[in-house]
Amino acid sequence: MKVGLCTIALRDKLLEDALNVASEVGFDGVEIWGREPHMSMTYDCARVRAARRMAEERGLAVSVFGSYLRFGGLPGGNETQNVTVEDAVNTTRGLGTKLCRVWAGARGSREASKHYWRQVVDEAAAACETAAQFGITLAVEMHGGTLTDTAKSTLALLKDVGAPNLKANYQCSFGPQSEDPRRRLEAVLPHVVNLHAQNYVAAPNPEERLERVGLADGMVDYGQLVSVLARAGYDGYIEVEFIPEAGGGRSAALRADCDFLRGLCQ
Repeated sequence: MKVGLCTIALRDKLLEDALNVASEVGFDGVEIWGREPHMSMTYDCARVRAARRMAEERGLAVSVFGSYLRFGGLPGGNETQNVTVEDAVNTTRGLGTKLCRVWAGARGSREASKHYWRQVVDEAAAACETAAQFGITLAVEMHGGTLTDTAKSTLALLKDVGAPNLKANYQCSFGPQSEDPRRRLEAVLPHVVNLHAQNYVAAPNPEERLERVGLADGMVDYGQLVSVLARAGYDGYIEVEFIPEAGGGRSAALRADCDFLRGLCQ
């Protein structure tokens, strides 16, 4: 297993600065965020080549392109509707990776109508067909507010699409109706090609949102999850996605998370 950094964790920095931090901390690779100021949502050949060169110069692999290709679109004409399959695939190829993160709609699985579910399935199937021509795998984010918000709905979507190059980007669910992290992972494990790691503790006031903390300190036992992955022979990335709000500085927090994950993986 390899340890990576999602550059969204440093979304207020230019990509070059984010890559410097990733290299200095000691990550194996990076998932490049598909939004400004890290990467244009539309394909820009020169910019993609520059990003790949900067990563290679720092000894970093590009593990994933974190695109905002969203099947089913977004309400209100959100800008991410401008992302096309061609944009996502060409950027992924140019960055030198075979893995592109995508999104399964903009509604929770319980709220989605049969018509909307079919729309997402059809768009995903068409995207997979295009991506397959270039050996690209699409990793659908397991995220709240999408059709892949639960393990069950993720499996249903993958089955309905029926494309061998549509896989799962696992992350734990948090909140009142969250799934047990280990059971959630075990359910989708054969389809997992990438993991996002973050952790939280309950806020002092029950009415407040959860408080983000270091990966070693929160409610999710990542040691347990890594054991599940190891038994399955998983050799992909576990990626630090966000940085705790409090602590001794962002670089120190990232180093602690990187060292913690590397220790578990070893």
